[in-house]
Amino acid sequence: MTSWTKITPEIGQLLNRPLSALSRALIKDTIDCLNDPKRLESILIKAQGGAILTHEDDKDPQKKQDVLKRFGLVLLGARAHVIADTWAHQDWCGDDNVINTYWDIDNSFFNNKAYQQIEYQNNGKDWKKVHLSSTSSKYFDGNQNLEAAPNITAYVGHGWMGHLPDYSFIKYRYRPCWQPASAEPLVRDNPTEYKYAFLELCSLFSQAKDEKQKFQPEKAENAKKITAAGNAISSTVDIADKTTCPRQHSANKWLEEMRKIGVKDPTVTIDTKQEPDSATVLDGQIDYIKQTLDPLGKTRYGTYYVKLTSDLYLFQIAVDYHFHFVKNWLKTNKIGSNNLFEDGWSVQEGPLDNNDILEVFAPKSNATAF
Repeated sequence: MTSWTKITPEIGQLLNRPLSALSRALIKDTIDCLNDPKRLESILIKAQGGAILTHEDDKDPQKKQDVLKRFGLVLLGARAHVIADTWAHQDWCGDDNVINTYWDIDNSFFNNKAYQQIEYQNNGKDWKKVHLSSTSSKYFDGNQNLEAAPNITAYVGHGWMGHLPDYSFIKYRYRPCWQPASAEPLVRDNPTEYKYAFLELCSLFSQAKDEKQKFQPEKAENAKKITAAGNAISSTVDIADKTTCPRQHSANKWLEEMRKIGVKDPTVTIDTKQEPDSATVLDGQIDYIKQTLDPLGKTRYGTYYVKLTSDLYLFQIAVDYHFHFVKNWLKTNKIGSNNLFEDGWSVQEGPLDNNDILEVFAPKSNATAF
């Protein structure tokens, strides 16, 4: 990966942005996949065990159709998360690099290098100054809402900003180190950004169902949902109060606002205070090691096998496909450094082979992705 000690033009290209060329490519590819079962099948057949997974031997069309439908929904969910994060995590980079750090908001204390502070706003109009800290957690009897990783060696993504990018109701401002320390602070208005993200996801889901079916926000029914979503997104809770759980508050507000307009609750109830709640864990792990070899269930190679026909394996294929798609797109468009995908995580084996999957990337439809 790019050296963590330098901010270079190559690393600057990797700052996450909504409405970027790559996000457009991801949306279009997702729409293509969801509208073309043969495209989904061409991905699955490249996976380890693909012939069995797609029922090539028993030639049962219904079984194949069921697998492709499940895989399509899994891929849609994974890609929706990524697209949402292009808004929530904008101006952060997935690499381990100092580009993800920031100067002190006052541009003065200890020459900006020892106790960087930021400011946030979530109740009223006053900006509150805070030093986000790795010691602000339940393990140190601190405030988990203000937990982050400044001043340690983890420079991945928004680790220095802690949970703030993931709170829909927060506004925060800081001095990113990819601009001069003397520059004006960057203000991130999460309620506005999240509303744009919601509209983009509505468009994605609409076209995933039918690539010719554009989302129409001006329709009365859709306008009601957009208003309800905006109310849920903007509903705030005091993160300075360590007894609050922002993600639980937001989840409850979504349920409350959707009920007001007659949207039914999800079929599965999730306790968002739990990380993770058992209902969110995909079934499919088979603990052969623990049962047969090691009484502690631990080896240097891991402990679990995955059931071939499980949603967990379909998820692994989906995220591996996404990884290879992004890797190929960045390489084709000459974005990032040459050694971007040479770290240990990137080169480990997955269910798909990069060379075999390349032929799947060609566009299959005229979906607009907007």
